[in-house]
Amino acid sequence: MAKSSFWRTALRAQLFNADARECGNAPAILAILFLVLSSLMAAFPFMLSRYTVCVENGQSTHYPGLGSAWLAVAHEGDGIAFQKGQLVKTPSTPEKITFNGWTIAFEKGASDKLTPPYLAFAGQRVLIQSGSFSVNGPAAVLDGIDQTGLLKLSQNFDAFTNFVKGSLYALSTVEVPGAFLSIFALMLLQNLIFVLILGMFLAMSGLRIGWQTPSERRRVGYWPSLKTVACVTAGPGLIAAIFGGLVPQWGMAVAMVAYSLLLGLRVIMVYMSRFKNKPRKQ
Repeated sequence: MAKSSFWRTALRAQLFNADARECGNAPAILAILFLVLSSLMAAFPFMLSRYTVCVENGQSTHYPGLGSAWLAVAHEGDGIAFQKGQLVKTPSTPEKITFNGWTIAFEKGASDKLTPPYLAFAGQRVLIQSGSFSVNGPAAVLDGIDQTGLLKLSQNFDAFTNFVKGSLYALSTVEVPGAFLSIFALMLLQNLIFVLILGMFLAMSGLRIGWQTPSERRRVGYWPSLKTVACVTAGPGLIAAIFGGLVPQWGMAVAMVAYSLLLGLRVIMVYMSRFKNKPRKQ
């Protein structure tokens, strides 16, 4: 197989058994790239779900009165400031403030069981909840904000409104990229284990073929089988990504089941085709 045809063969391998068998001769880097690509596609429904939830929770319309809570912080926070990713307060800073139906809690007060709606500053986290919607974000988002700055903002309605909306959205979504990386890493690990197991299954076909046709042992051994399985993961991964994207509300679990079943079925088809197309013993 010429180097220029490796990619074409790997792409055709998603549908054609002959090309899938040839993937055993492909460079290892190609198999790794397809494994990474399929893991990314399989992780897409989970990433989409996480992003959708975070964006939805970051909408200010779900937190009526949040602006009033921030006004209470501005007027009664007594010297509070956000520095180096955490809240800095003075001895006169109250533990709790109740204003317009909202509870604002600082440090020790935030450790108590609070009844929504509330705005709580707990160590390096900022917690906001109203009804069934909640945000738990890093206080580092608010670095540079202090009581003096909040008081100045409160004198300009538009600026203060933008601060309330912007800080809420940032607190809700700032950790999404890190969550994406974690989801992808877990999916890659899971996919790798799955490929190792299916590669072992596919290599079992090589035991009989290699015994009957010694010249074929290298082509059907465990390493070529691993590369074959890794290359054919892209098709099932793409289907899982499309399905999970179209039906996000319940597509994650079904997408993963579909991915596992389709990949398992694809490997079985390659397994059977090895016997059907094995060279005759000389």
